[in-house]
Amino acid sequence: MLDELRAEFLAEFVGVARSRIKTALALLYQSGPGSPSGRPPGEGEQSVDELLHTIAGEAAMIGLPDVATAARAAQAAAKLCQSSEGRTPPALIACARAIRGVAVLVDALKPSAKTGPDAALPSRDADGQGRVLIVDDSPFNGVVLGNALVAAGMRVAAVPDDLARALAELETLRPQIVLVDAIMPNLDPAELCRRIRALPGGPQIKLLLFTAMSHDEAMVQASGLPVDGFITKDAGIHALVARLRSLLPGGQP
Repeated sequence: MLDELRAEFLAEFVGVARSRIKTALALLYQSGPGSPSGRPPGEGEQSVDELLHTIAGEAAMIGLPDVATAARAAQAAAKLCQSSEGRTPPALIACARAIRGVAVLVDALKPSAKTGPDAALPSRDADGQGRVLIVDDSPFNGVVLGNALVAAGMRVAAVPDDLARALAELETLRPQIVLVDAIMPNLDPAELCRRIRALPGGPQIKLLLFTAMSHDEAMVQASGLPVDGFITKDAGIHALVARLRSLLPGGQP
């Protein structure tokens, strides 16, 4: 079942990733030396950085390690261009080449005809006792992992990087586990975790950082947050589901 879900969302990933790569290259060119765009140094590359981080996380979620690794490498190249000192033509050219390398890998994927453009998270009223809330700025990640968890018998809700919506869904679902994306443009993970811990029953909720970072980077970030641990997205759907199931009472959904 989980392998079927991966295949279902592969075509959607390819389409979304291509769009993000096109946007990333456009932003990079607009922010290059002598560009008439008027962007302050580093602004364009920061957007490129976020786009590549999202591609890496989504690729890791559906078991595409080569694409995830290439996206992380391109993200690192973009970060080098964020400062005025690193904003040189050779650095920008290297970044563009790295992004095109991601595009080559994405274009080489062979999704089946079955796609998931209209996929939605199954109802939270699905059978199962395990309750999981996913807070992630990528709707793709929420739907892919959410469907896998529902297929494993859990009740799931996914919300974007919006503090008010996350807290409202927390009250509605009353989850036993909350997955918090490590990097979100519109929500500070630390603030969300602190607010959850301050709620009645908040200390009993399992809070997990959900990240596309490397194991060592995730460990450092998690150590400074009131969380119970972290899960890397490149662990794969099977490992993610098994880890969450193990955290539920009795180890069962």
